Amino acid sequence: MLFYFFYQTSFQHKSVRWAKVNDPAPGSCGLYVDKNNDAICDLSETSNSVDNNQYKESKLAVSSENNALKQVDHRLGLITLVSLALYAFSLLLVNKKRISIIKHRKIWNWLLLVFFIPTVITSFFLALIIEFAWKINLGIDLSYWHFIFGWVFLLISLFHIFWHIKYYVKK
Repeated sequence: MLFYFFYQTSFQHKSVRWAKVNDPAPGSCGLYVDKNNDAICDLSETSNSVDNNQYKESKLAVSSENNALKQVDHRLGLITLVSLALYAFSLLLVNKKRISIIKHRKIWNWLLLVFFIPTVITSFFLALIIEFAWKINLGIDLSYWHFIFGWVFLLISLFHIFWHIKYYVKK
């Protein structure tokens, strides 16, 4: 239910952050809206006819030269493999009785917290930048690091859910 709420509210937002400028029908982002019947997505228009308070140009993460999305290699496969390998290694240490299961879970709970905090901090700054069109230059690519920390946080969360699923699933 909580997932549905966040899914719905995220798509009811009236900005397109990663779409093309003047995106033609049927639109490339899945949020195509054409109330003025000009065959251009209203959420991607940058002309003066669009209310600039409603659709801020700063919310569009596009390259103005070639109208293309910025492609970033996040190395998800590598990050996932390293995370799974570290988790498997820690389980191996538990099985060999080098560390206790309690110590194992403490380590992974701390890692969960360690990756949660930067995910929240980067979310906060991205929200300020996107919603209020603030031009904050922190010297790093916030969206990249938000994605990286968030991905690792998600993976560790899945480990955590796996530990506790037995509490909620009856046999």
